[in-house]
Amino acid sequence: MATMNIALEEGFDNDRVLVSVNGKRFERSGVTTKLQIGLAEQFETHVADGTVTIDVELPERSLNGSYELDANDMVYLGISVEGQTLHFRHSSQTFGYA
Repeated sequence: MATMNIALEEGFDNDRVLVSVNGKRFERSGVTTKLQIGLAEQFETHVADGTVTIDVELPERSLNGSYELDANDMVYLGISVEGQTLHFRHSSQTFGYA
C-alpha cells in the first residue's frame, strides 16, 4: 500500500472540491487558499501500489480534471486552480509551504 498526500494549493476561493482517488471520493467545502503559504488544505489516503487515477471537480466553477500517476510508498500530489484550468504536480518528496 502507498500513502498519498493530497494538497489543495493555489487558486481556491471558498470552493467545494470533489476529489476521487481510484473511485474513493472525498469532498471538501469552503476550500480557500491561504495566500501567505500557497496552501488551502491537505489530507491523506491509502492506495494500492501502481497506477492511480485522480479526478477533481469544482462543481460551482464547472471545472474538472484528471491526473494519473504511479504510486508506491509515499507520494505527494499538489492541485492548483489557475483561471479555468486545474494544474497537477506530484513528487516523492514533501512540498514546502512557507
